Amino acid sequence: MSRFPKRIRVISFDLDGTLVDFSFADAVWFHGMSKLLSQTEGVSQEIAQKILINMYNQIGEEDVRWYKLDFWFKELGIPGSPRELLLKHKHLVKPYPETQNVLKQLASKFKLVLLSNASREFLEIEIEEAGIKTYFSRIISTVSDLGEAKSPGVFKEICRIFNVDADEVIHVGDHKKFDHIIPSSIGMNTLLISRHNRLNDKSILNLKELLYLLKP
Repeated sequence: MSRFPKRIRVISFDLDGTLVDFSFADAVWFHGMSKLLSQTEGVSQEIAQKILINMYNQIGEEDVRWYKLDFWFKELGIPGSPRELLLKHKHLVKPYPETQNVLKQLASKFKLVLLSNASREFLEIEIEEAGIKTYFSRIISTVSDLGEAKSPGVFKEICRIFNVDADEVIHVGDHKKFDHIIPSSIGMNTLLISRHNRLNDKSILNLKELLYLLKP
């Protein structure tokens, strides 16, 4: 794996699939939502889940509505509170085993940013339950704070906030487009985390490998 050509000042992290696993997100978006929809529509939970997945796919992850539970509650006519659904499943938030230790080590040397497409309400519960909130200089929900999913403009905003060049930042995430292709397009360093198999020399299997790459 290659080292970075310039002194790194800022490290940006995605959240789901990077710092925490998908247990909470999947429970909310698939199990929890399908249960509520099945009760609302009077259909089986299996059918409700198929309806949900079809509708999620129709909207697509480029659209900010895709990430907002309040939109889906209204769109599907589901009564109740999205926050109640999140709180009901918060015990399922699971940081990866190395997450806290790696963030603790990095926070003493770099400015850390949490940059997620998750809505603010979703994101805040995850970072509180994972016990990682205090490690970050900035916590940004792109859809809630900037009104869009990750884009070149979003990553340029990170550079503006910290007054750094793009090549002084590393972004770490698990989504090929949002966490690699887009930030790379503005000259930002990226590491794609792939916990099951290494993809290339710009990928890591876990966050501990990031510590190794940053050693002088």
